[in-house]
Amino acid sequence: MGNSASRAARKLPKRAEPPAWAGKGTPRPGQAPAGLSREQIGDKLASEHRTEAIEEDARDPDFLANLQRLGPVTVDHHMKPIRTETTASSTSELFKARREDAEEREKHREYVAKYRPAPKGEDRFFADQLSVMLDARKGIENLDMAGRISKDHEIDVNKLESVARFITTPSIMKGAARKFVDKDGNDRTIAKAVWVDAPYDKSASTSSR
Repeated sequence: MGNSASRAARKLPKRAEPPAWAGKGTPRPGQAPAGLSREQIGDKLASEHRTEAIEEDARDPDFLANLQRLGPVTVDHHMKPIRTETTASSTSELFKARREDAEEREKHREYVAKYRPAPKGEDRFFADQLSVMLDARKGIENLDMAGRISKDHEIDVNKLESVARFITTPSIMKGAARKFVDKDGNDRTIAKAVWVDAPYDKSASTSSR
């Protein structure tokens, strides 16, 4: 059998062998490609000036083809420049016109709600309409004038007179208004409200006595 000292010692290679797939075309680290020196490689990779190689590498063939297809730019020398102050003025006028239109619409809605006559054949009307008719009724002299008020609002005069017996709008008594300053220092006015009949109501009540 012999002892272990008589056996031959195994020797390992001092450097790694290249892999089997590495061919002659694969340069090793630090090895220049075939046909090029280290100086030539350095010139191609970096340079203080744009060389033909750098220019060639930076070109975009698709971009150049698109530029060739578009051709030179045509400039319209008769085109008027856009002035920002004119644009701002036009925008301001547009918003002003819209605001005025909205205000006119709101005024029209308020007027219709206040003075729109009731549907024909119906003795129904808005509270604002009733207030306007009762205020106008306080200054009329006879029943014919009351009839004209009722006709303007398409309300039966007898219905108006019947309502006016129990409902009226508040009126301020002459000389009853009084001004004062509240606890917050604001000027206030207080007045006594009274019931005012139409002048022809008094004459009718007097003649009936």
